[in-house]
Amino acid sequence: MSQPWFRVPAFRLTPLAESEIRHDPLTGEAVIYSTARAERPCELATPATPANPANTPASSANTPASLANPDHPSSSDHPAVADCPFCVGHEDQTPPAVLTVPGPDGNWLARAVPNRYPALGSPATAPLHFVVIECPDHQRNLSACSVEQIAAVLDLHLQLHLRLYALPGVEYVQSFKNVGYEAGASLLHSHSQVLALPFVPPLVQRQWVQARDYWVLSRHCPWCQELSQEYAQGERLIAESSGLLAYAPRVSPMPCQVRIAPIMHSSRFETSSPEIIGELASLLKLLLTRLDERLAEPPYNLTIRTAPARLGELPFGHWSIDIIPRLTGLAGFEWATGCNINPVPPEQAAAYLRQPD
Repeated sequence: MSQPWFRVPAFRLTPLAESEIRHDPLTGEAVIYSTARAERPCELATPATPANPANTPASSANTPASLANPDHPSSSDHPAVADCPFCVGHEDQTPPAVLTVPGPDGNWLARAVPNRYPALGSPATAPLHFVVIECPDHQRNLSACSVEQIAAVLDLHLQLHLRLYALPGVEYVQSFKNVGYEAGASLLHSHSQVLALPFVPPLVQRQWVQARDYWVLSRHCPWCQELSQEYAQGERLIAESSGLLAYAPRVSPMPCQVRIAPIMHSSRFETSSPEIIGELASLLKLLLTRLDERLAEPPYNLTIRTAPARLGELPFGHWSIDIIPRLTGLAGFEWATGCNINPVPPEQAAAYLRQPD
């Protein structure tokens, strides 16, 4: 029996009169918005199916999240896992930690270890690829962690960026988090990764060149202008703190994408103050909890975008964090063109995620 391809039952899309094409001046990306694509039937099983039947938190829905998504059971189903290398007490199952945040009970709150299966570098002699273990207990969702715990995780990422950028030959450092099989995760225990590269990836370089060219012509930072416009318009805003804005980007390649960026000009994540890291932890706690509740614990990717290593503080860009739920897949058109088809206009996504609990 076929079902709609895009399945978030509590999310009621308002159909667009016609499809819309948007171009992102910051990245050069183009996205096609077509709400009609959300209704196409799907006879194939999807690995992750949001199962929240109404506008209620996933934890209180009739179907537990562990049954709705059997490939990714909730942490409460696994209070302790003997063979998980990331659980407290299993430190001998990972390479020695390079950074550790101690906890009040004498254990660690978070730790960073060389990735045993690195994309680049050697775990023993020249580590360039690290895993940030985000909590000592066998917990899947970062949203269930305290604000203090999330702040400890962010601080480890910041410290790893500083360390790696100090190494000769490192041109770019990418932090990322994969949650769920569809998003590329291979282990359940909440973790994220940091990878140092000897080059600036083409997409990253193109994004910063776009911003630089705009600044050269106008002497205005395009990110400062975008954030000012988003705040003034308000229709895509989701949450804010005194120093950070969370919104659905006007050109969002994937449904319900959320972006966090500093309101004041700042191009480098690793120079963020402790105050901004604290605000970011509180905002991430709010946003990840809301995504888990509204979208029934979706698989997602989280990425940190920052300026390339050798450029210093730049007048034409902001660091940012993107949270990208994996509610739809990439198919032939997207791979062939680099142009995504998104069935959910960001204005509707923001309104849904902005609703108070």
